[in-house]
Formats: sequence, structure tokens, C-alpha cells
Amino acid sequence: MNMQRILYIEDNMLNVQLVQKCLENSPYQLIAAQYGEEGIQFAATHQPHLVMVDLNLPDMTGFDVIAHLRQLPGMGNIPIIILTADSSEKSMRRVESLGCEGYLTKPVSRRLLLRKLDSFLLPVAIAL
Repeated sequence: MNMQRILYIEDNMLNVQLVQKCLENSPYQLIAAQYGEEGIQFAATHQPHLVMVDLNLPDMTGFDVIAHLRQLPGMGNIPIIILTADSSEKSMRRVESLGCEGYLTKPVSRRLLLRKLDSFLLPVAIAL
């Protein structure tokens, strides 16, 4: 089975390491970017199958990253999942209005993370 690329835009490397650990022995390959601008560039070059974004990044907000990602060629239908410590209703509604497919709050369990990723990526993997 082909490895599916997940782009994770997150400035806290401990969180990146935790997600990487969660993805061990899974059909997913993690690509990480620490800054929003870097993540947008990675999305354009690596063509991920799914993107996870933190809302609090050092150079721009996660909301801005999402808006930029949606404008990239080929990224309009790519699932975007928010993985953030921000559990406010306001942020959840705003993310939903931007067309994101999921919203997970940190800390997230391995089981919940994999279930969410699988719900978007396994049907694609089966079709490959």
C-alpha cells in the first residue's frame, strides 16, 4: 500500500514528535512545518493527502494558513484537520466556515487521532 502524506503545521516540536509516535506502524508519512508560510510552501511541493494545522503559529494564524491552503492548485478538496489547544466555540465555528473537515483539541489520544485520519485517508488508500 502506498504511504499517504500528512502535512502537520505545528511550531511545537514536542507535539510533532507525539503525532509522529502516534503514526508509527500506520500507512501515513508525516511531513512537518514549523511556520505557516513554510507549511504553505510544503503543501505546494509535497501535495499531501491531508493537512493538520495548529491555530497558533509564530508567523501567521492557522486561519490564515487555511485560507492560503484552499487557494493552492489541487488543495481545494484536501481534508484539513485542526489540531489545537484552542477549544473555544468561536474558533470551532470560524474553522468550520473556512471548510475544514475536523477539529481536534490537544492533548489528543492516539486512538482518536488515527480514527479521524483513517476516516479521510483509508477510503483513498483502498482506491489506490
